[in-house]
Amino acid sequence: MADHQSPLIRLPRELRLEIYKLLFNDKNHKTLEIRSDDATTYRLISDVEFHPSIMGVNRQIYDEVSFLLYSRHSFGFGEDIEVIVPFLSNLRRHTRPLIHEISLFKQISIYIHAHSDRCEWTNVCDYLAKNMHLRSLKLIVEGGRPSSSWEERPRYDLSDFQTLHRAKYEALEWVWELLSIQGLQKLEVSSEIRHRPPGRSLPLAFSADFSASIETGLADFLKSKMLPKSRLG
Repeated sequence: MADHQSPLIRLPRELRLEIYKLLFNDKNHKTLEIRSDDATTYRLISDVEFHPSIMGVNRQIYDEVSFLLYSRHSFGFGEDIEVIVPFLSNLRRHTRPLIHEISLFKQISIYIHAHSDRCEWTNVCDYLAKNMHLRSLKLIVEGGRPSSSWEERPRYDLSDFQTLHRAKYEALEWVWELLSIQGLQKLEVSSEIRHRPPGRSLPLAFSADFSASIETGLADFLKSKMLPKSRLG
């Protein structure tokens, strides 16, 4: 990357920032969505108008644009969590700390002991814990809604999840791995509930009860472990 004096650098900083905003028009999308193209590549799918070639002019412009681009947006990856580590790894070491917020989607099989994304999830949690300094995390957890009345399902509360944690309940290993991410100031937990087929097996019953508890007991447990006490309501 060249360090020659670009005419743009001679402009007042405030004017440069306005030019950057025109060249990186996010159209009010504060979350930039990244998705997998194939096994080795990813792309930005948000409806934005970005012209990243200007970042190659020199280091100063790169740093100024990076601040505008990375520190002022959240990054979401949908169900393609396999692209998270490659995306973050491709950023410069001094650029990664600019990212303060990301969204994670956790796929949960209706058969609670199946882990379709288990390896990727483990890698993501390990990378975020060791290489990032996130302030905010949005967690969306997939759940399964049974055909029977949703309101009648038992729900796990904070103390139930604390007991499961002490027992290192294997079906929730992904939750225990998530706890390695520390330093958060904000944590949002929501659910994406999908219909599940009928059944009376213990795994299906646990899946249904867990799903009914995502935004209550699970959220309370995660906040108690991942947020400072001053942030707990």
